[in-house]
Amino acid sequence: MNIFLSDKNFLRRMRIKNIIKKVLSEKNYKWNKLITSTNLRQLIEQISLSSTRNIYFISVDLENGEDLKLIEQIHAFDKQGSLVLFVTHEEKLEVLYQHKLEVLDYLVQGAQEEEYREKIASIYDFCFTRWCAGVEK
Repeated sequence: MNIFLSDKNFLRRMRIKNIIKKVLSEKNYKWNKLITSTNLRQLIEQISLSSTRNIYFISVDLENGEDLKLIEQIHAFDKQGSLVLFVTHEEKLEVLYQHKLEVLDYLVQGAQEEEYREKIASIYDFCFTRWCAGVEK
C-alpha cells in the first residue's frame, strides 16, 4: 500500500505528511511509500507507477470541474483505493453525489492538528481492518 498526498499549499502538505507518518508509526502499520504532489495531475502520473489499494489524501476544490474529473480518473485506476478529501466547505460535498464519486471520508482544511490526527488514525484503522479482512468495496 502506498499513501498519496496532494495539496498545493506547501505548509499544509508538510503538516499532513508529518501527521500521517506519526500515526503510522504509532499504529505500527506497514506501508510502502508516502508520495506527495502539488497538484492532481502530478499525483495521477505517480499513481500510474503504483499498485492498487492505496490511500489518497487530496486537497480539492469541489467547484472545479477539472478537479472532479481527475478524482474520477484516480478512482478508475484504483477502485479498491480509499479517497480522503480536504475541502474548504462541507456544504459543497453534495457535488460528490452528483458526480457519483465514492469517497471514504473528508477533512475540513484549517482544522486543528489533533482533529486531523484523530481522523487520519480512524481512517487507517478502517482501511487496514478492511484490507486485512479481505473485504472489498
